[in-house]
Amino acid sequence: MEKEAIANLSPPWYSQQRKLDALLGPDPDIDVRDLVETIDDNFVCSVKVNNGAKAAALKELLIDRYVFGGCEVMVSVEGAEGAAPPDGLEALFETALDGNPLFEEFVSVPKGVFEVAYCVLAKKVIQFWNDDLSDLYGNYSCLPTEIARSIFKDTFAVQYCVSNKD
Repeated sequence: MEKEAIANLSPPWYSQQRKLDALLGPDPDIDVRDLVETIDDNFVCSVKVNNGAKAAALKELLIDRYVFGGCEVMVSVEGAEGAAPPDGLEALFETALDGNPLFEEFVSVPKGVFEVAYCVLAKKVIQFWNDDLSDLYGNYSCLPTEIARSIFKDTFAVQYCVSNKD
């Protein structure tokens, strides 16, 4: 008797939690917790931060709600109680990502009549298991910039780029 192969894939909200953990988790001040299901079949991803200023900055920068079909994932930053986010885009990113080995610098460069802001991230491939059928081992592989674009609000008009340092 032949056994049928049954494909079970992780829902996309698990992928989003793994992305948050992959980019923020290397910071020793940050603990990205597992998803917790709410009574209305949605999820909460808690990001526990041991530094009030960093937590306040992250709270300003992170997308706090994702919708995947009929499922919502809320991102809750803990540890910002009583702390105010720093003023200015550069200070916001530098405070939020200080101590993260994937963050190199934040730079603003004049380009004609515009000022372009860049968040420079390490030249590194991030890889984690993610039920990815396109990968023999089920891994998801990307650059830190790709994850940054998916977790930080796009209202800040920041470009995410990979460092040219080896």
